[in-house]
Amino acid sequence: MGRIATLSLVFFFIMLSLPLPSHSQLNSEEEKKDWSCCDTCNICTRSIPPYCVCDDLLPSCPPDCEQCVEVEPDTAASADTLLYQCLDFLFDPCQNPCTTNASSILSQ
Repeated sequence: MGRIATLSLVFFFIMLSLPLPSHSQLNSEEEKKDWSCCDTCNICTRSIPPYCVCDDLLPSCPPDCEQCVEVEPDTAASADTLLYQCLDFLFDPCQNPCTTNASSILSQ
């Protein structure tokens, strides 16, 4: 076996012995933003699993939200209530739907 082939095999076995990064190390930023629930996802990436923007309108954005925007209410009945939407892309937020959201809060 030639010297290059031997070095290639040594390099290959060294790479095999190194630990792979865990899922949490690869996606720590996204997991930090993996909030508890979301009822409506509209804009999602084509990746598997998808990263989506949660369309839920809430009384306040989650604490880790970086792009929180105030949304004007659609109806006169909710004109006194300020609602917010977080425009961050989240790790598959609609896999866990909420039991209550801003729509159900406003209808009460």
